[in-house]
Amino acid sequence: MGAWGTGPFDNDSAADWAGELTEAAPEERSRLLRRTLQEVLLDGDSGVELDASSEEEWGAEEAIAAAAVIASALPGGPTVDETYGPTLQVIASLQVDEQLRALAVRAAQGATSEGSQWHDLWSEADALDDALRALQPVISALRHS
Repeated sequence: MGAWGTGPFDNDSAADWAGELTEAAPEERSRLLRRTLQEVLLDGDSGVELDASSEEEWGAEEAIAAAAVIASALPGGPTVDETYGPTLQVIASLQVDEQLRALAVRAAQGATSEGSQWHDLWSEADALDDALRALQPVISALRHS
């Protein structure tokens, strides 16, 4: 993961995904969010597969970015850094329903759980606590909305 910070959009994969969300037609954006989250959620024992992204599917970085976008679209949600994330106009165009919020909760919980590749990468970089702290406002908004 090419990362320059611990925020949800502070890595190459998430920043590229945010660009794709921004370029998508407004009526396609909620579908892109849903597809991103669904591609990392499996029916296996853990219920979540959050490995690094590949060219063929979305991975943990994109799922975390999608969760951050959804959280920011909720009343009182955290603000997204527009430098690498989508603009407020893009976020305002989203249709976030309870099912989409629930998918985001599952993806964020899976990404932060021990054993996920995202967790392992940040742990190996000795920055897991910082990365978890950066995600806390997102997870809190998703769980309490």
